[in-house]
Amino acid sequence: MFFHLVKNIFSNKIFGYLSTRYITYFISFISSMYIAVKLGPYYFGIWAFINLLIAVFSNIHFGIANAANILLVQNKNNQQKCDLYVSNAFMLIFPLSLIPLAVFFYDKVFPISYFEKYHLGSFFIPLVFIILLIHLNTLFSNIFRVKNKIFEVAFNQTILPVLIFLLMFFINSKNLVILMFAAYLVANILSIYVYSRTKFLSLKSPFDVNASKEIIFKGFYLFIYNACFYFIILSTKTLISYNYSVQDFGYFSFAFTIANASFLLIDSFMFLIFPKTIQMFKGENFDDIKMKIKSFREKYIVTIQAVIYSAMSVCFIFVQFFEQYKNSYFSLVLIMMTLMLYSNSSGYVNYLLANNYEKTIALFSSIALLINISFVLILIKLFKFSFEYCILGTMVTYFFYTGAIIIFSLNTLRTKGFFNMLKEIFPVNIFIPFGLALFLGLINSVHIVWVPLVFYIIINKYRIINVVKTMKKLILNPNLINVE
Repeated sequence: MFFHLVKNIFSNKIFGYLSTRYITYFISFISSMYIAVKLGPYYFGIWAFINLLIAVFSNIHFGIANAANILLVQNKNNQQKCDLYVSNAFMLIFPLSLIPLAVFFYDKVFPISYFEKYHLGSFFIPLVFIILLIHLNTLFSNIFRVKNKIFEVAFNQTILPVLIFLLMFFINSKNLVILMFAAYLVANILSIYVYSRTKFLSLKSPFDVNASKEIIFKGFYLFIYNACFYFIILSTKTLISYNYSVQDFGYFSFAFTIANASFLLIDSFMFLIFPKTIQMFKGENFDDIKMKIKSFREKYIVTIQAVIYSAMSVCFIFVQFFEQYKNSYFSLVLIMMTLMLYSNSSGYVNYLLANNYEKTIALFSSIALLINISFVLILIKLFKFSFEYCILGTMVTYFFYTGAIIIFSLNTLRTKGFFNMLKEIFPVNIFIPFGLALFLGLINSVHIVWVPLVFYIIINKYRIINVVKTMKKLILNPNLINVE
C-alpha cells in the first residue's frame, strides 16, 4: 500500500507540476534574497523597477490569451472551432508589441525623468522584443493547460528563475540591467521552442473575422478585469517607487517578494485547475453550483490562509538573518494580510467567468483600481504616511472588490439575505484570526505574530482535515482536474 502510494505520487502530473513550481519559487526566493543583499536597497530597487516595468507591459495583453482559454473550454467538443480560435489568437498577439514601442519613441522625443531615475537607458528595444515573447508564451500556456499539457507549461514557468539563479553570482551594479535582459530573452526564446516542438497545435486555420471579433470582445473585458485587478498591486508599487526613495522601494520590494512567495505556492495550483472550475461552475443548476462553489472555497481559502499564517511566523525568524532588511518585516505582515483578502473572492470569480459575466467583473475591477489609486495617494499626499502603510489602501480596495463580487454572484444565484451575504464576505472562522493578525500588525507586536496561526488551526481544524483528504484524492486520481 505504501509503495503504491509513493508510486502514484511520483507519477502524478499534479505532483510533478507543483513540485517544479515550488522548487522554482524556492530558487526565485533564494535568488531575490541573494541579489537584495549583494546589491543593497538602492540597486535592488532598480532591479525591482525593471521587473515592475516588464510586468506592466506584459499585462497589457487585451485578454487574448484569457479569451482563448475560456473559449476552448466552452467549445471543447468542436475541434474545428477550437483550431480556428487558436490560429486567430496567435495572429492577434503581434500588434501588442506596438504599445511598448510607442512608449519608447515617446521617451526619445520627450525624455521621461521617471525612467532616468532608475537608469533604464537605451534598453527599450530589447524590452519591446521581450514583451512580444512573453505575450506569445502566455498564449501558449493558456492553450496547453486546457489540453492538460503540463510539462511545457512547467518549463516556461521554471526556466527564467533558473537562469537568474545561475546568473546571480555574476550580477553587480554595472551589469545588472544587461544580465537581467539577457535572462528574459533566453528564457522566453527557449520556452517558445519547447512549446512549438510538440506540434500538436494546428495553426493552419485562416484569419476569420467573426472568430477574431469574438476573441477581441471577450478578451477586452477579460483584459479590463485582469489588467485592472493586477494593476491594483502594481499601482501601489508604482506610487511607492515614484513618491519614495529608491531605497524605500527596495525595502518594500524585499517585503513583497517574501509575502508574494507564500501566496504563489497555492496560486500555482489555482492556475492548474482553472479550466476545470470553468467547466464545473457553468450552467443554470444554481443549487448544484452553489454546493460546488462552497466546497471549492472552503478548501482553497482554508489552504491559502493556513499557508500565509504559517509564513508569518517563519518569516519573522527568517528576516532576522538579513540585517539590512530587518525593518521590512512590519511591511511584510501588512502585505500578507492584504493578499489574504484578495483570495476571498475565489470561487465566485470563476463562476462569473464561466457564465460570461466578464463585463461585470471588468466593471468591478476598474472601480477597484480607481479606489486603490485614490486611497494610496491619500495615504501618501494627505496623511504623509511612511511607505509601509501604503499597502493599507490596497487592503481596503480588496475588501470592497471582494464584497462586490460575492454580492453580485449571490444575487445571480438567487441567494438573498444580508446575513447570508455577510457570512460569505467575511465568515467567522476567517474574521477572528484575520482581525487578530491585523491588530498585532498595526501595533507592531510582530514578536507574537504566531498567535493568529494557533487560533486559525483551532477554529478550522475539521476544514484542514478535509483539505488533506482532498489532496489524497488528487494524488490517487490526478485526472480529476482534466477538462472532460
